[in-house]
Amino acid sequence: MAIQGSTKAFPLHGLLEFLGATGRTGRLVVQSRPQVGLVAMRSGRLVAAGLIRGDELPDIVAPPDTAALGEILIEILTLPAGRFAFHPDGVTGTVVGFAVDEALAVARSLEEDHGDDSAVTARHAIALVTEPSFEHVTMTDQQWDVVVAVGNGASVAEVTASLGLGLPAVRRRVESLVRLGLAVLDLPAPADPAAPADPAGPADPAGVVSPPAAAGPVAAA
Repeated sequence: MAIQGSTKAFPLHGLLEFLGATGRTGRLVVQSRPQVGLVAMRSGRLVAAGLIRGDELPDIVAPPDTAALGEILIEILTLPAGRFAFHPDGVTGTVVGFAVDEALAVARSLEEDHGDDSAVTARHAIALVTEPSFEHVTMTDQQWDVVVAVGNGASVAEVTASLGLGLPAVRRRVESLVRLGLAVLDLPAPADPAAPADPAGPADPAGVVSPPAAAGPVAAA
């Protein structure tokens, strides 16, 4: 029988620790539209993980080490709140996998490195570099997703909403593009508190006409 519930009520860190401690074998499916995270376990050890977005083909891999697994897990662990279900089937093969506590330790380290102290905020605007200083560059699928989401320009918040990921995961991807020289960040200029108010007041929304101002007091009949 599947174990299921809300990731808001039962955080994924604790869920993976429980599945590892009880030696479970099966597939953990995390639904956080438009993303779906998948984690495969055998005898309480992590053997494969990945993300699916929309109609894309599954990108589930057996990582070569805990560092690579931690990189995948952080993407899943920082997804916005959603639903999960653990199905005790669908895992075959002989891959030994990795201990849950070791993989989670790597993921927690990545989360701390790119947490609320990150220089990248949701308000930052992202622009792609049109003339990079190099001829060739290799990007991951995750970085390419950000490039497509940015397009002609977007904020970190808009990219986060477009990709359906958590802000920590998007921060990491954006930072990697900046390091590669493929993107630049900027903060919008703050409003000038000394600027005089518009004497005409705010403009009417398109297609809405303000009623004429009264010429003077109207006498009651």
